[in-house]
Amino acid sequence: MRTAPRRCNAGFTLVEMLTVVAVIGLILTMLSLEFISVVSTTLHTRANTDAESQARTIMSKVDAHLRAAYFDYPDFPPGASPVPVISPVPAASATPLGYVTFYRVRANQLATTPPTCGPTQPYVQGAPCPLFDQVTIELNPRVPGELDEIVQPASGGGTTATTVLGTGVTNFSVTPMGGGSQNGYLYQVQVTVSKPSAHCVANQCSFTLSDLIYVGGQQ
Repeated sequence: MRTAPRRCNAGFTLVEMLTVVAVIGLILTMLSLEFISVVSTTLHTRANTDAESQARTIMSKVDAHLRAAYFDYPDFPPGASPVPVISPVPAASATPLGYVTFYRVRANQLATTPPTCGPTQPYVQGAPCPLFDQVTIELNPRVPGELDEIVQPASGGGTTATTVLGTGVTNFSVTPMGGGSQNGYLYQVQVTVSKPSAHCVANQCSFTLSDLIYVGGQQ
């Protein structure tokens, strides 16, 4: 009596196929989550780095400009010269302001022989009497995040000029830390720069930089 030949069961069962699909889906899900995490971390780090780099660039400009502050001696009598920084003024209680205003010798005045003091000026007639400007560094009230330097002639005529020192600035403050007219004055300058990023808190990455700047000295 002949027996029917056995058939070989080839392929996968439905249960095996569903198991494989589930495992592959789980692996792909894990890889996707890891990829999203890496991308998010990279973008967060880049936004933080950009904010820090911009804050340092802005601070270096403010530092250089503020260190150039000096007494406007041609326009004031001897012994009555104002401090290099007009505001904020050194006080017993240090109060930060959102701007700083100071005197500075006008650009290119010292590149050649400056004008000499005349008979109506307070210092010795014939002594160098360069022209001075009044400089203000502040956030632009009309352009959010823009830190400007506004230069106005303090003497000798001229026009007002505005230069953008940086953008993305969310805080700028200057605090007098004390000092004296003979030894100069110390100021603390703080700058905060924020960069928009959906991967940061409140959709912004911020970096705050603080610096102590010594201004002026022996008159």
